[in-house]
Amino acid sequence: ESSSSTLILSSFDPVGTQDSVTGPLECSICLLKIKEGQIARELSCGHIFHKRCVDKWLKSNYRCPLDNKDLRD
Repeated sequence: ESSSSTLILSSFDPVGTQDSVTGPLECSICLLKIKEGQIARELSCGHIFHKRCVDKWLKSNYRCPLDNKDLRD
């Protein structure tokens, strides 16, 4: 099953780590910025969260916390 991937943010790329509307990437689960060197997870829908936050979420949910997409597909 390939519904998510693990990322390690090794450097800040103004294009790759910022959303044009909200600025630097923020984990919508804990509401903290995803900083350089932190481990993040990208779900199949493209949303990115701290790995520790989304892994805890995914233990009891099968949907993305942002768009409610079923991740079992």
